[in-house]
This record gives sequence, structure tokens and C-alpha cells, in this order.
Amino acid sequence: DLACLNNCDLAMLSRLSVFVSRKAGAVCVQRTALLPLLSVPSMQMGKKSKAAKGASSSNAIAQVEGFDFSPFKEEFVSAVEHLKEELSILRVGQADPRMLEGVSVPAYGAECPLSQVAQVAARDQSTLAVSVFDPQLADIVQKAIVQAGLGLNPIVDGPNLTVPIPKVTAETRAAMAKQASSLGEKAKVRVRRVRKDGLDSVKAAELPEDDSKKASQAIQALVDGTTAEVNQLVKSKEAEILNKS
Repeated sequence: DLACLNNCDLAMLSRLSVFVSRKAGAVCVQRTALLPLLSVPSMQMGKKSKAAKGASSSNAIAQVEGFDFSPFKEEFVSAVEHLKEELSILRVGQADPRMLEGVSVPAYGAECPLSQVAQVAARDQSTLAVSVFDPQLADIVQKAIVQAGLGLNPIVDGPNLTVPIPKVTAETRAAMAKQASSLGEKAKVRVRRVRKDGLDSVKAAELPEDDSKKASQAIQALVDGTTAEVNQLVKSKEAEILNKS
């Protein structure tokens, strides 16, 4: 984003500053809302789910002297919250401006988020309207949306774009369900990366053997709990997509 800010025309700086402040505000809200633990209700009587086991390990975490688990717990929660946001965008046959949040546009010598060069709104339930701030970028924005792999084909009309949302078919449902699964896999890759960082930090802390083992087990329990929640979120979203009338 900084590269974009340094290269965009001065005429756009007011819009960009609004964008940055809104993003910063969103981050603050998200961090404030972070939950201290992760848990998923057990599906079988008498047995704890992986998520529940991860949550129950919090007591062990608090008792490991000389090691701070909070950064890793926050990363696990953040991974789940981010996945929830991404999955919420997948709405069969309904126009949602957030569908285009991941689109990058080559402009002013850098790759800029679409929101820095255009405003997106839902015209109706099946159409998005994109108003490009700089008319000269309209064709570039249109191409960027097409190449984003969203299955959308915008129509350029001067400085504006009309983005029809494809009609619901078995194929579009299957493609969207596959996208939900892909988002889940990305979340799990992030979880595994945090796990590695956590275990590396435990090793670097040179804790007594018992504490080191306890810390490693606690991290793994949180990994299991987070992974279980990711799986459940994806499963629920896939069912919503495939069964929605």
C-alpha cells in the first residue's frame, strides 16, 4: 500500500488517506474483538473435540514460566477470523462489494488495491457498480477484475464498470464450494506456519525439559483446536453453497 501511496497522483491523496484510516480502524476493531481461546463443541457425548482440547490447554499455557504464548494464540484466532471474513463474501448469486476486495490493479507504477482507484457498490442483488476515480484506468480495472479468477466479466461504460453476477447453476455452486475449500487450506497453511514459529520459540527459550514439553503440547493443542474450527467453518459454508435454493 505504501508503494501505491508514493506513486499515486496528488489529486488522489485525500481518497487514499481515507482508505488507510478505514483500514487501520478495521484492524483495531478486529484486534479488540479477539477471543482468548478457540473451541468447537464436541459432536460426540463423552469425548472432547480437538478444539475443546486446545481450549483446555490454556491453563497449561498460563503455568509455563518464562514463555509468552499470547502472540501465537492471537495469530491462531486471527487466522480463523480472517477465514470467516473471506467465507462471508461467498454468497451464491448475490452481489457483494467485498467480492472485489482481493483485486489488485496495476496503476501509478505499483500494484494497488482496487479500493484505492475505484469505489465499488451493489447496484442490485445481481449487479456490482464500479466507479473508477481516474477514467484513464477504466480499461485497466476491467482487465484486473477479469484476471482475478472470480468468474466475472465487467462491462466498461466510460469511467464506470457494470459487473453482472453470474446466474446460479450447478457449475457455479461447485466452483464456489471449491473456492471455500481453497480458502480453508490457506488458513491451515497459516496455522501450520504459526505452529512452526511457536515450536521454534519454545526451543529457543531453553526451558526446563518438563516445561518445554508442556509448552509444545499446549501449542499443538491450540493448533488442533484451530484446525478443527477451520474445518467446521469450511464444511458449513460448503453445505450452505451447495444446498441453498
